[in-house]
Amino acid sequence: METNAGLNGFNVSGRNPQTGVVVGFGPGYALFVSDNVALELTGKYRYGLAGGDINTFQQTLSLNVGVQIYLDKEKAKSVFKPK
Repeated sequence: METNAGLNGFNVSGRNPQTGVVVGFGPGYALFVSDNVALELTGKYRYGLAGGDINTFQQTLSLNVGVQIYLDKEKAKSVFKPK
């Protein structure tokens, strides 16, 4: 399951662009092709509420394909070691 929340820009025809709040969630599947690399397939629902003078919302459904690279914990610690 993947979730997200944040700010997003909205463009509504005939009105000024606005910034609004967006939340999304959806299931996904990761197929590991090696120890650190996975191909991912996710389905996502997003709901956005525009602010300002635009009292409207946007809803989207999406199907996403991607590649994820996972860092080894010990290697990541050595790379991002505080000085």
